[in-house]
Amino acid sequence: MLGTRWIYDGVHDPVVMAQLRALVRGEALPQHQSRSDAPDPPSPCTQPALTTG
Repeated sequence: MLGTRWIYDGVHDPVVMAQLRALVRGEALPQHQSRSDAPDPPSPCTQPALTTG
């Protein structure tokens, strides 16, 4: 037996909805995976993109 399971209904969570709207608008900031409230800025690209032709 696995025990009680809970379902999270993010549609009714105003924080989740605000973050989803920010993500769609390109305004969401990436967060560090293992530190709370820590921004994780993107790393600059150090290799040129591969092109064909």
